[in-house]
Amino acid sequence: MVTQNIDGLHEAAGSKSVVDFHGSLYHCYCTKCGQTVPIETYLKSDSHQNCGGRVRPDVVLYGEGIAADAIQNAIQALQTADLVIIAGTSFKVSPFCNLIDYRNPKASVFAVNKENIFLPFPHTMIKADALQVFKKL
Repeated sequence: MVTQNIDGLHEAAGSKSVVDFHGSLYHCYCTKCGQTVPIETYLKSDSHQNCGGRVRPDVVLYGEGIAADAIQNAIQALQTADLVIIAGTSFKVSPFCNLIDYRNPKASVFAVNKENIFLPFPHTMIKADALQVFKKL
């Protein structure tokens, strides 16, 4: 599974193989020394007690680069998938929307969104609230 979500809900729901494309709120690090910092420590202070650097969640903000391993893992997931589901996204922000170019050409592609998602190949578009669709499933 490849997700843009940074909230860890896929993992909390039991998903085992998740690519957090934009990082995770629950993985924190010091911007000065690079050391991993427990989320519990970050929630108390964003100042790293070891070096005084700023602690922040390991999430990608606009203008920042995506981690190379996230890109590689996402591409690999798409190349080996039998089914691709695009749900609850405008699918307009690069580089995430460009990942679809790496899909397994034999994979079925379904899009579930309140607004149409336009893709340059055959796919099934379900124009609806993704939350409601998946609740019914």
